[in-house]
Amino acid sequence: MAAAKPPSNAAASAATESTNSRKCARQGRGQEALEHAERALDLYERADDRPGRANALNAVGWCHALLGDNVRALTYCGRALRLQQRLDDRRGAGDSWDSIGYANHGLGRYRPAARCFRRAADLFREVGDRFAEALSLARLGDTHHAAGDPRAGQAHWTRSLTILTELRHPRADEMRARLAESSPRGHCFA
Repeated sequence: MAAAKPPSNAAASAATESTNSRKCARQGRGQEALEHAERALDLYERADDRPGRANALNAVGWCHALLGDNVRALTYCGRALRLQQRLDDRRGAGDSWDSIGYANHGLGRYRPAARCFRRAADLFREVGDRFAEALSLARLGDTHHAAGDPRAGQAHWTRSLTILTELRHPRADEMRARLAESSPRGHCFA
C-alpha cells in the first residue's frame, strides 16, 4: 500500500486560511473572514485541490452572505454546490445548501430558503452530522417564522432543540430561549 501523499505547501497554507476564515466569521469579523476565505480559494486552486476548492467557494459565499451581499453569496455557493455534487461530497453539499438557504432568507426568498434548509438538514442527517442538522433545522424554523408561519417555525426549532439536547450542546439553551420567546405565555420547553 502506497503512503499518502503529503499536502503541498499551497494546500497546507489553504487549510490554515480556511481555519482562520471560520474563526473570524464566528467572531463577527466578516470582512477579515472573507479575505482569508478568498486566499484559501486561491491557494486550493493553485494546489489543484478540488474538494478544498469547493469548500473554499462555499466559504467565500458564506462570508458574502454574512456581509449582506446575498446575490454574490448565491453565485459562489452555487458554484461550490455544483462541484461538491460532481465530487459526491454530501457533507460539503449540505454546507452549500445551508449557505444558499441563508442567502435566500437574507433576500426575503423564504420558499427557496426553506427548500435549501430542508435539503441541508437531510444531507447532514444522512452523513451523521447531528449538530449541523440542528443548525439547519433552526434556520428552517427562522425562515418559517419570518415568512409568517410561527407554528411551523416552532416545530423546526423544537426538532433542533431535541438534537442539541441529545448532544448536550450549549446552544440548546439558546434554542430554548428562542422557543420561549415565540410561544404563548406559560409554555416551557424542557
